[in-house]
Amino acid sequence: MICEYEEDVSNSHATTKSAASTLSSILTKTNSLERRIPLCHKHVLTSPNKEQWLDAEQKEMAGLWEVGAWIWAKCPDHIRPIMSKWTYALKTNAEGEIQRFKARICARGDQTKEGIDYEETFSPVVKWESIRLFLALTVLLRLSPLQLDVDLAYLYATLDETIYMRPPDGVECPPGMVFRLVKSLYGLPQSGRNWNSHQNLLDYKKTRVCILENKTEISRY
Repeated sequence: MICEYEEDVSNSHATTKSAASTLSSILTKTNSLERRIPLCHKHVLTSPNKEQWLDAEQKEMAGLWEVGAWIWAKCPDHIRPIMSKWTYALKTNAEGEIQRFKARICARGDQTKEGIDYEETFSPVVKWESIRLFLALTVLLRLSPLQLDVDLAYLYATLDETIYMRPPDGVECPPGMVFRLVKSLYGLPQSGRNWNSHQNLLDYKKTRVCILENKTEISRY
């Protein structure tokens, strides 16, 4: 009995060391990758992964034009357009290996003014109790939970306010023109609220997706 116990303890220690070694390796890879993420477009131009980052920027621009995120327009003299910026990220798998280079255009929401560029910003979130209840029910009923990730989610909501924005570095624009935002671009204070309102107004006949809001709790459908 003692020998068997000692063997089990030894195996447990070996498993723990192996898991710790694997975790340490993943964290090392993650820290190394974070140092390779550019902070701005200028850093992209000197990055060893320049081609991949530029390709990610082109895909982001193509996607935003496709969904009608903005149109070219002349900004009135009495309005100062807000700035925009690039943000970058690396998508990795469980082993910390690079799967995708991602670039996103964000509006400088800190330059907008309440009462002019937006009115309300509150966006409800689901309660942790509801998430725990949902996961407990999936186990109890032996169900398989599914995850849904909506690509460019905020851009499905139309922007009510008139906001002009300068293109980020690396994006060519016609002389004297800027973007007039049509969709709720990431970075705007009201984007989260607009997206939530859009979910509640989804038309099943048009989208073939039926989303019904729970009447007893906001953000549960």
